Amino acid sequence: MVGSYNDLCELMVLAARGAVNLHTAKYALDDFQKAIDDLDAGRVRGRAILVP
Repeated sequence: MVGSYNDLCELMVLAARGAVNLHTAKYALDDFQKAIDDLDAGRVRGRAILVP
C-alpha cells in the first residue's frame, strides 16, 4: 500500500468521519514474537501494533 502525503491526509479525514475501517492487530510488547510469527504466517490483516 502506497500513497502520497495528500492521500494520507484524505484518508485521515475519511477515518475521522467513520467512513473507513482500519484493520489492526494489537500485541503487548512482551508478545513481540507472536506478532512476528503471525506476520510471517500471514495471520495479520492490516497492521500489527506493539503496545508498550
